[in-house]
Amino acid sequence: MSDNHPYLNFDEYIRQGEPSQKEKALNWKTAIGLQAVDGLRVSDYLRETAQKHIEGEISSDDVKRRIREYYQTKTKREPDDDERQEADSVSSNIQEILATNTLDFSVRGYMALHRKIFDGVFKHAGQANYKSAVKGIDYSPVYLERFFRNLLLGEQWDLRNRYLHIHPSEERIVALQRNYKIK
Repeated sequence: MSDNHPYLNFDEYIRQGEPSQKEKALNWKTAIGLQAVDGLRVSDYLRETAQKHIEGEISSDDVKRRIREYYQTKTKREPDDDERQEADSVSSNIQEILATNTLDFSVRGYMALHRKIFDGVFKHAGQANYKSAVKGIDYSPVYLERFFRNLLLGEQWDLRNRYLHIHPSEERIVALQRNYKIK
């Protein structure tokens, strides 16, 4: 990929691009990198579409539309398509957020940010943590903390949605213990 398309990792835009290209390339690189923190990889299609956005050929809305259409019309399905689609959609949303240069570091701001990041990906996007007094479930920052531990400390917590359970089964607990050597 990089031999044929040296700009698809966005470093050339960052080094040599016009100011608007540098900013867009940094936003895309950050957005894609945040997906990598969660163990997700974006598709080559997203990288190519992002390159068109950086070049000024298409808008952020066009990127979102193209990604949505790409997965809707894809005829050959791959086992990791669902994860790639999530990573592509979320990267596109993060890039758009970074381009606005407006982040509100408050509870409402985090909820709004969550809603924007996972728009079109999860129905629960933008809701505070699940809580149920009847079921004995209280709010927990554990997954947010694990995300930041991955990001800042290089830890390897698996944060894919299918593993984020409130009351995991005994089988799931054993699997987590084996994967993370938890005692």
